Amino acid sequence: MKEKLIKIIFPVIFVLLCLGGCRTGSQVITDNEKTSYSDKKQITDSEITETVKTEEVYVYITGKVKNPDVYKVPEDYRIYQVIELAGGFLDDAETRNINLADRIYDGMQITVYAVGEETVYGCVANTNTGSSLININTASKEELMTLPGIGDAKAESIIRYRNENGYFSSIEDIMNISGIKEGAFEKIKDYITV
Repeated sequence: MKEKLIKIIFPVIFVLLCLGGCRTGSQVITDNEKTSYSDKKQITDSEITETVKTEEVYVYITGKVKNPDVYKVPEDYRIYQVIELAGGFLDDAETRNINLADRIYDGMQITVYAVGEETVYGCVANTNTGSSLININTASKEELMTLPGIGDAKAESIIRYRNENGYFSSIEDIMNISGIKEGAFEKIKDYITV
């Protein structure tokens, strides 16, 4: 008896719920509902900006751009956006090896070199965060000097070595430089690349 009652009651309850406005996850929106939805208050860009505040960072862009300077920008900016703020590239700028989609970080220096200059593109590493690596095959003297323990003389030695012997094939090859042995290499190995 109980089983018969359950077999009858459950289908009846199910049908009543569905007929009474039981809704599943999807629903059909009529034209009237679309109109009433569009009449509701829309959130403006300024309201979103006020709600979601992004941190700002300072980036120094120098070299072959129209307005080299320090720019205060949102931390989610990309290099191409900083270059746009700086007025864009000059006609003699070497642009082929710049990763325009690369993220920026606080204290970053972007150097855009001229066509034919030794270094095509440089980002000075932020040693606080290790956000960018210095390419020892292309870095300028100033960029090399941002590495821990690398001063004026060692930076010049690195440049002289690669000019005389060609590019470094691995970061360990930097220990061929006089004054850069195991201890000095340990300090800089996390900041360099080839």
